[in-house]
Amino acid sequence: MCTSCGCGEANADHGNKDHITMDDIERAAKAAEITPEQVAKNIQKTVEQTETGGKAGKC
Repeated sequence: MCTSCGCGEANADHGNKDHITMDDIERAAKAAEITPEQVAKNIQKTVEQTETGGKAGKC
């Protein structure tokens, strides 16, 4: 889906490149040599840590 809004359209950016698409997640996974699922988990973890003042891991 447009992972930003949850519309269910995997690569729709709705005319705004600021939305995160599945293509973005797949490119990030390839760059980090991890799965798209792990990218999503890492994003969630980072957001949660940022909200609570914690620190994310290093690359």
